[in-house]
Amino acid sequence: MNNPTKAYFKDVYYHAKTVATEDNPTVGDVLLNRYEVLACPKADAQNDYYLFVCQDQLIDKKVVLKRDQQACQKREEILQYLVSLKHPHILDVYDYKVSSGQRYEVLEFCQGGSLSERIPLPEVMMTPYLQQIIDALQYFHAQKFVHGAITPTNLLLKDKEASHLVMGGLSSLSFIGEDEHVRMVPPEQASKLCYIAPEIIEYQRATIESDFYALGISLIELLTGESPFEGLNQSEILVCHLRGRIPLDDRVSERYQQLIKGLTEVDPEKRWGAEDISVWINQKDLAVVDFTAIGCQVSSNEVPFPGYPMARTPEQLAQVLDQFDAFNCLKQGDIRRWLFDYFDVQKANKVDHIASTYGDTKEIALLHLKYILDGGLPILIKDKEVDTLSDLYDLLQRVIGDKRDPYILACAELLNQGVFETWALAHRVAGSQSDAFVVKVHQTCRNQEPHLSMFLLKQTIDPTAGVQISDNLTFHTPQEYAALYFEMPRSRQLLMRFMYDGYLEEWLQLLAFDGWSNLVSFIRKSKSVYIETPHVGCLCVCYRIDPSRPIHFFGQDYLCPKELARAVDQSDVHKDKFIGLLNSGLLRAWLLGAKVSEEDSDLDLIFFGLDMSDDTRVEMLLKVMDPSLPDPVMDALPDQVHVGNIQKGRQLQVTLTVVKHGRGHLYGRFEPELVGKGVTLDQYLIEGSPAVCHIVIDTASLQPATYNNAILVKTNGGDKSIPISFTVMAPRKASSKMWDF
Repeated sequence: MNNPTKAYFKDVYYHAKTVATEDNPTVGDVLLNRYEVLACPKADAQNDYYLFVCQDQLIDKKVVLKRDQQACQKREEILQYLVSLKHPHILDVYDYKVSSGQRYEVLEFCQGGSLSERIPLPEVMMTPYLQQIIDALQYFHAQKFVHGAITPTNLLLKDKEASHLVMGGLSSLSFIGEDEHVRMVPPEQASKLCYIAPEIIEYQRATIESDFYALGISLIELLTGESPFEGLNQSEILVCHLRGRIPLDDRVSERYQQLIKGLTEVDPEKRWGAEDISVWINQKDLAVVDFTAIGCQVSSNEVPFPGYPMARTPEQLAQVLDQFDAFNCLKQGDIRRWLFDYFDVQKANKVDHIASTYGDTKEIALLHLKYILDGGLPILIKDKEVDTLSDLYDLLQRVIGDKRDPYILACAELLNQGVFETWALAHRVAGSQSDAFVVKVHQTCRNQEPHLSMFLLKQTIDPTAGVQISDNLTFHTPQEYAALYFEMPRSRQLLMRFMYDGYLEEWLQLLAFDGWSNLVSFIRKSKSVYIETPHVGCLCVCYRIDPSRPIHFFGQDYLCPKELARAVDQSDVHKDKFIGLLNSGLLRAWLLGAKVSEEDSDLDLIFFGLDMSDDTRVEMLLKVMDPSLPDPVMDALPDQVHVGNIQKGRQLQVTLTVVKHGRGHLYGRFEPELVGKGVTLDQYLIEGSPAVCHIVIDTASLQPATYNNAILVKTNGGDKSIPISFTVMAPRKASSKMWDF
């Protein structure tokens, strides 16, 4: 989002990093035989000057050098005064010179940048700055100057700690004449028009009160992070200034709204000045001026709406939208113009948005329009008027048990149409937190199944109320959900439905505790893995939520995977029972909760891997549960196979036996080191001990030569290579000698 003030040559005093144009000096050049250029920003497109960050070689100090393209006699008179002026909260002007028709000003370098770089500012931080601004303005005004350019960009921070503010933007400084004003023409640029007081627009006259008006506009931007005129064109900005309708919302506290309203009063004689601000800073009571509409306030004006003259206020118009062609007036922009010209800029902009968004759906558009025009109206859900979030919560609490209840469906429809959000914002249902509440509703509750949508809306309204899924089944935290599942078997069916229907994961997103996204991902995966056995899927999730829960095995509870592994390893009976536990899915659920592996996928390779016996799964799991368990010790006989000579075309078979010593189940594979060299195996898997493999040496496809190969034995008890060597002999030739008898 573009900020009008940031278009105005953003803070090049302090952090200029742009490269100089060909017509400008480059880094390292020395200007005026004294100032070495450290950074060369380009000139602002709407100002005839350049700014350079320089090092003053004479006094070894960083300064800012401003070069005007044209020297001006009037400006030089003010510069003569500024060079001699010393004030703790006004930017220092050290010197100025004219060279080749161009004027150079040597200015103070501010290490902390400008306030515009730090927006939005907390109000508690803004108040100390405000006193420093007032000190500077009072000094200027006492010296018969109008500053003329109070903007966030021109409020500079002298130190890195950002505690000492000085006022810059001294280019616009003007002497006040005998008639107590300065002639000033409103600028053409919208970025500068934002800060112009009504008297400048209407009479081309700037006074000291004009500076306070600009300060009021700047405060809105500093506190909210954006211009109050964001998205408005020049004509609309002028109307806001002249009619005293500066947009202001709940991001600014009531106390600061009082100050801003005082500073932006249209009549300069009623506008707050330095003394009023000082009293406000000291938190003394002030009489609040009865301003015309500012921001969301309802105007006291009554102006007939051209399309239905009997309605003279937005609130009255909201009551009679069915009495005239309101939809056509909305699409033609008549309602927006009426609101903008006479009542409320923000409402006008919202109406414009409704016209462009819902221009094809009359009923929905008029519902939105109704609540924008009169934010005090209750929202109608079928035949029930709902005035507060508390009323809505009570209604949902009564009907939430029936997924097909008509109030559930009606409210979900209003939510998905955006009407609920429009009403909630206009009605300010959550006070200063209304914007955040509506954002959360939009992100969480819309476009869901109606009952789920209303469940989430109810929880968003009151997150502390807990989840009630039956008369005697309520929980407030994931841990309480898991406890109910473990301790109340009769309630498991309801708790399973709560998870498998998507409610649990959506509720966890609302809670937004640390690690919630990982848990939600785990829930979704568990639902997909155990779609046919939801009880196991719920156990997976509950063990993940509360990993301290034990698993019951063979008449005993085990809290620690290591203890269970030791018990299973010591008894074949236990191993048989353990295989049943493994195949049921309960063991996986418990181990996933205990996070015995860094990645869930590592466990799933054991539980769901193909071509794996139950004994192998048990051995692999025991090692995962207790890595300190010793591995089986593997041995293979014979250690080597030297066959010797084999006549080509013959086959030979050698037996290889693998045995294990010590505890555990032995598993692994036989593999020939070189494939296709006359060596094949009749068995590749190793399961238990002993494991026998027949090595077949077939010379039919081999040429006469000596061959070396090996059988690799790879097991969980170690690896071993069994060398094989043999020589293929050429076949004997038949004798061709003739015998005489």
